[in-house]
Amino acid sequence: KDGIAKIRDLQGLAESTIDNTYVIDSKDLSCNLKEEYPVHFNEASLIILGNRFGDRYDDYLNNKINNPEEPIVFILSGQSNMLGFGNVDNLENANLLTIPDNVKFYYADYTDFNSESLNLINSINDEIHSSFKTNLPQFGPEISLIHELAEKYPNRQVIIVKFAVGGTDIYKWSPGAKFLYDKLTEYIESSVQDYPSVEYGGMFWFQGEQDATIFNKDYQSLTEELIEQIRDDLKSENMPFIMGKIHPATEDSSCPWAINYNAIDNVESIRQMQESIASKKDHVYLVNSDNLACNKVDFIHFDESSIVTLGELFGDRYDDYLTSK
Repeated sequence: KDGIAKIRDLQGLAESTIDNTYVIDSKDLSCNLKEEYPVHFNEASLIILGNRFGDRYDDYLNNKINNPEEPIVFILSGQSNMLGFGNVDNLENANLLTIPDNVKFYYADYTDFNSESLNLINSINDEIHSSFKTNLPQFGPEISLIHELAEKYPNRQVIIVKFAVGGTDIYKWSPGAKFLYDKLTEYIESSVQDYPSVEYGGMFWFQGEQDATIFNKDYQSLTEELIEQIRDDLKSENMPFIMGKIHPATEDSSCPWAINYNAIDNVESIRQMQESIASKKDHVYLVNSDNLACNKVDFIHFDESSIVTLGELFGDRYDDYLTSK
């Protein structure tokens, strides 16, 4: 009896001192009295024990989702359709401009590659893409995505880091290029430096149009390298990578930009590579942009309504990841 009591005390100590350790009490369960020395639980108690294991796992999940001490971090990156050409004056729902209370939204203006250019944004109205030379606030798919993520984790600090650069091919984002990838990881590290630990919830990526204009045969291998390296550098090997599939850009679509570059076939090749990446790599999800519409100025960048929809589609695919866990 003394030995059993000591073991039970040690188990309780483990629960109180070791993170993510949970103890199930079995003292009220019954053993099989048909045994000469009853030690194994009977059928009814085994069912109860299984239910208790499930209940304690629920405790773990609830603690993980609602743990206020460990922020969850999301990364938004890619080229111009992630950066966004949305004009806030054309936004139908002005409430989307407000950053939710549990969200810290960091935006790096890509014209200034100094670490100081990572800015904590209090409203989407403060998101100025200075390279556009308009000094007007413009938005990308974060406009709706941040609200979806905030609702999924109402009791946690949600950190969002956005760094996107228009007109960039995958070569410029390659970890081996020591350019945009290094700036991205620098910005991520800067945003979380005040926390002892964080969870990386996922990376949202929209990029590939520039590679279609030059028909980059290395697009798939370099994108896969990016996925592997960012997961390795963030020590998050199963972090979901949610990738926007570039628009087909055909002549009869709302985004016929590929005609000007004689790149329709190239666009389809890049789209096929993106499909291959999603089917080959674990926890990579595609967002279909086929039904989105471009603005009537350049016919390559999504209009305001489609930008909002794109953020919602990213959120839906993140839901698919959560459901699959």
